Amino acid sequence: MSDKGKVTLELGMIYGNSKISNAKFSGYFPVQVSNSSFINVPTEVKNEKLQSEYLIGSLGVKYGVIKNLDISLRSNFIYTSHRFLDIDSTEQSHHSTNISDIALGLNYQFLEDKKYPAIVGFVEGSAFEKNEQKNSYFSSWSIGLTTYRSYDPIVLSLTTGYKYNQQRKINDADHFKPASLFFFNPQVAFAANDRISLIGGLNFKIIGNQKLNTKTIENKRNNLDYMFGIGLGLTDKSNLNVLASIRQEFNNSSEIRINYNFHF
Repeated sequence: MSDKGKVTLELGMIYGNSKISNAKFSGYFPVQVSNSSFINVPTEVKNEKLQSEYLIGSLGVKYGVIKNLDISLRSNFIYTSHRFLDIDSTEQSHHSTNISDIALGLNYQFLEDKKYPAIVGFVEGSAFEKNEQKNSYFSSWSIGLTTYRSYDPIVLSLTTGYKYNQQRKINDADHFKPASLFFFNPQVAFAANDRISLIGGLNFKIIGNQKLNTKTIENKRNNLDYMFGIGLGLTDKSNLNVLASIRQEFNNSSEIRINYNFHF
């Protein structure tokens, strides 16, 4: 949270890769760019061995409007690469770089960590989302809350929420609906000293159906990610978190996320 009249700068970078073995994988999959934010990353549709990589850069600002309430603006930029692994494949590997989305958000702290655990609610909407042919506006929304409790030197936290993806046009004739998402993310942080914390957690996701026009092209599924990392208090005004995730799903994927915050 940003204090009243104060600005917080948020920078992030996420690298991830996955190897798909003779599976038809289509549409989009969700990638977490912060504790409460996900974006839709496009995937290739081929029935071949394929390695996909992505690099996401995130830039955001938060401003404290009043006590316990801040607003946020965030933009994500994405690089994707698809390489076909079969020697006899006739497909050409390719890559692309583009803006992913621009999102507006609101955070409100209902309770501070005193007699009861802290509770922070959040709402975020994707004001702009870059698609392959036609862009979409306000086509996805997220709502949820974070609660945390400090038992020095341990901090327990839980973030849970729901992201709803609306149908959007992909060309003049077709509509696509990415999967909506429910997420549940418990974490524990252990303060090794006054600057360094060790972080571990789980990220459970229920991912809904993806549809092209009225046809379901990917069924509902559940994913469980294992997360571990480190938090660094660089100065009294800045901190850096580095988290690695291993996904328990069919495409053998892993991810590294770096988030940096500076409070002005």
